[in-house]
Amino acid sequence: MIAFIAWTPLHIINIINTKTNYFSEEESDLYIYGEFSNARQLCESIKEQKTFTNVFFIEPEKIGNKYTKIMNLIINKNQFIDYKGQYEQLFIQGENYFSKIIYGQSKKKNSNLIVNYIEDGLGAYVGSKILDITNKKNKVINFFNPYSIFKSKLSNCFVYEPGLVEVKENAHYHSLKKLTDDNQATSIIKKVFQLQTNKDIFPGKVLYLDQPLESDQFKINEKMIFNEICKLVPKKDLWIKLHPRSSKNKYKDFQIIETSLPWELYFLNFDFSKTTIISSVSTAAFSPKLMMGTHAPVVLLPKVIQNQQPSVFEDVRTVTMLNNIIFFSGKFSQLDIGESYLPESIDELKELIRND
Repeated sequence: MIAFIAWTPLHIINIINTKTNYFSEEESDLYIYGEFSNARQLCESIKEQKTFTNVFFIEPEKIGNKYTKIMNLIINKNQFIDYKGQYEQLFIQGENYFSKIIYGQSKKKNSNLIVNYIEDGLGAYVGSKILDITNKKNKVINFFNPYSIFKSKLSNCFVYEPGLVEVKENAHYHSLKKLTDDNQATSIIKKVFQLQTNKDIFPGKVLYLDQPLESDQFKINEKMIFNEICKLVPKKDLWIKLHPRSSKNKYKDFQIIETSLPWELYFLNFDFSKTTIISSVSTAAFSPKLMMGTHAPVVLLPKVIQNQQPSVFEDVRTVTMLNNIIFFSGKFSQLDIGESYLPESIDELKELIRND
């Protein structure tokens, strides 16, 4: 018996992909930690597909106060469900409260428990730690709990592009299959999220990915960049994907993508082959290519920002972020999964925007 833990819609997508293509015959439990919208509805939808032996919904409200929470992590007490299973393998996508609890219980029952990682976004490609023991609270848990998840070693990592992972764990890396029509997982995911069977052509020639850069304290004038794009693209052809933390009134009178779907799933509903995706520095622009192998051109603008806004060099954090984007974009452009560009000027950007 194996077990998976999800606490975002993206986790569910990648878990289904992993289970379908690597562990289709294994008895398995899926735990959905319901801290995102529509979590319970998705849980019921997943049960209908019968991909997993059992699907459990975990109520975050049962977590208790901060003292109870820490104590339960130390003694491995599970107050969410009447847990009885014993697992040979546990699949995580980082750490959250319930994953720490279920790991401790599982390790106590099976000292040979195998822990695996499934991609949960682009963190795996930019050096983010999967299990962060530097956190003070995690250090306390690790000290007192002999079955702490922070004592574990990852055995396998399932990601879409292992060759792009810059800092690898001491584990075996496996390629997740692209979510194309010939992947059985794609059909299951479409049913779970109630997507349409056939793709429509996306109506915009340019899709701009918004980011709250200034509110995140980066020294970047995103409005200046957006205004330059507006000069190059007729308003009728320009669509915007708002960042979840941005105000809905940020772009008045522009066409905004309005959907409750995860950003990545939008590419299972629409054909973006005639659309150019432009972002200042958002690595989310790469996700559809990584996961679905989509061929929409992707244009990122860190070099334009550096050349147009020299004040960015006054802030170390901003410089580091821009350089990281340039480095990752350069590696990504070497993959044979469509066009990816890093223009250095607005004139170069103008040449990349499709006007046909």
